[in-house]
Amino acid sequence: MTLKIGILVTEPQLPPEVWRNCAAIALEDAQRREILDYDIEFIEAVGEGLPTGSTQSVTDAWKYLMDQGVVAIVGPAAADNAMAVREQADLYQVPTISITATSYVSSQWCFSVSWGSGPEDAFRMVDWLKAKGISSMGIVWDTMWHSGEFVEFLRIAGKRAGIRVTSEERISMRIREMGTPGELQMRQAREAVANIRSTGPEALAVATTLGTCAIGRALNETDWRPSVVCNSSLGIGRGPKAQGSMDGWVGTTVYDERNAIGQRFLAEYEKRHGAVYHTDFQLSCHDAFRVLFEGLALAPIMTRRGLCEGLEKVRMLPSGMGGNGTYLGFGTHDHRALKGKDAIVLRKIIPGGKWERVDDIPHASLMVD
Repeated sequence: MTLKIGILVTEPQLPPEVWRNCAAIALEDAQRREILDYDIEFIEAVGEGLPTGSTQSVTDAWKYLMDQGVVAIVGPAAADNAMAVREQADLYQVPTISITATSYVSSQWCFSVSWGSGPEDAFRMVDWLKAKGISSMGIVWDTMWHSGEFVEFLRIAGKRAGIRVTSEERISMRIREMGTPGELQMRQAREAVANIRSTGPEALAVATTLGTCAIGRALNETDWRPSVVCNSSLGIGRGPKAQGSMDGWVGTTVYDERNAIGQRFLAEYEKRHGAVYHTDFQLSCHDAFRVLFEGLALAPIMTRRGLCEGLEKVRMLPSGMGGNGTYLGFGTHDHRALKGKDAIVLRKIIPGGKWERVDDIPHASLMVD
């Protein structure tokens, strides 16, 4: 028997071959462990989703995969696009595993293996500010939908930690290409930086997605040097077109070089396919397929509903993301896989497109008075 697995590719910066390569490595591992009783066939569908395309393109691609008889769909990788297929997954009852930072995508048939997390990213950002003794921050975000989730939880985390929000500014997420802001975005970024600066915060919290590089460039044009903490878009600062724009920033990621599972995967990926450029995404994508194959092994019957039940039995699976002790698992009413207090890691951008781990930052939100 051959099971069909759909791969839904909706973000141009994350091409099909990257998904395909991550899936193949995870499948080989599952086959080596002899947990699968079935052959696997991957079927791909590509639709250019937000922010450069449309949600219609995403939903059309999802429906194509459903019509091919897939037992599950993996993708999309951006929250805006994942939310576009959420209702379809529930309506047509197809298990869909997205790789997104939003906590709102989970539903009866939607599962999440996230490369970051809006709520937890925000709390770790505030942890770092608290550790530095900072008492006020300005927040900048962009028009991608899930940027609002980062801001929502920055307010919550900041209030719990006693860090006052002096101002909030929103800019366009529209870009020509990754790491290259457009004129509109740069103009709005300059205005946002100036407006936030005028309110006198000690730090700048950057909760953008594709607008992150623009904020870095706008900030570097000034003589203002606040402490800057960023969400999981930190990795943009490592790209060749964005290098130098975010040096010195601290931000969140799911990459930790001490995680043996993640390191083995990344080493294997690089040996086969060359340098790894989308570290967080590739770790998440690999973990998503690992979770899927575990769910297939636990499914009581090989139907879409059976797979859904199998996924809900996946518990305490060591993760390739996060620090040691991070794990993956679902439950009957819990469809977010990434778990553990060190699932979100803090790193700092250093010159030359590199980053280093930031250690010994306590979890302020977990402290007991």
